[in-house]
Amino acid sequence: MGSHGKIGKLPVITFIVLLGAFAAIAAVLYHNTLLEGRLSEVDAGVSKLTATVDRLMHSLETAREDIRQKDETIEGLQQEINGREQLKNGMAAAEQAKIASLISNLQPKIDPVVADTIAGAVHKYSRKYGIPPELIVSVAMRESSFRLILESNKKARGLMQIMASAHPEKIEKLSVNNNSIFHIDNNVHLGTMILAEYYEARNSIYGALEAYVGAELKNYINDILVGFADLKIQQFRSLPAEEPEQAERDVPGPEEGSEEFQGDETDEKPGEAEKFRRGE
Repeated sequence: MGSHGKIGKLPVITFIVLLGAFAAIAAVLYHNTLLEGRLSEVDAGVSKLTATVDRLMHSLETAREDIRQKDETIEGLQQEINGREQLKNGMAAAEQAKIASLISNLQPKIDPVVADTIAGAVHKYSRKYGIPPELIVSVAMRESSFRLILESNKKARGLMQIMASAHPEKIEKLSVNNNSIFHIDNNVHLGTMILAEYYEARNSIYGALEAYVGAELKNYINDILVGFADLKIQQFRSLPAEEPEQAERDVPGPEEGSEEFQGDETDEKPGEAEKFRRGE
């Protein structure tokens, strides 16, 4: 009887064991399924991330290529700018050399370094104020014969014989004092500024010179205009044959024989500069 009871219980135990085994297997399979699902999601996410990284890398590569092309364009523009700047500097140097040559021809006694320094200031302020460099040179020659520290009995000073008392606002604007007014750059700057202001007011070279040196000094003014005309002729003759029109672009002075050109010789300003030029 006991043996039969044990035997009868075996199928139940076996069933329970098998049921537990099946449950364990089912649980494992379920977890495997979940794991596979998660792995699939991870794989999909990784694929998306990889695709995104690829797109970003492509965009980065495109951006690098754009930057490289822009850098090449900027470099090309910079080279062109540098080339133009060098050409401009070369042209400015050539213009300055021409002005220095004019000064040296007018005053052979002048030191070439001083002539070049004066020429540099003349070129700079000629461009700044729109006054022909030949007119500035002619005024400086007639006023001082390029003597840097010349001072008249009326306290007119330097190359352009600046009357500081007549132009206090300009003196203050340029921060010039009694000593620095003799400096080449300051003096040429002031003289050219004054000439430009008078020309704007009179709309005439002759009128500007009347205001600059005094309307009564007609022969003095005519001397400047003759010097200006001579310098313009020299410049004209130095131009290449195929570009004669270049010299016609500057403002001409009054023609010889005109009413503006004629003057009373008895009103001439004391010719200290003329005496110096002749070596008296």
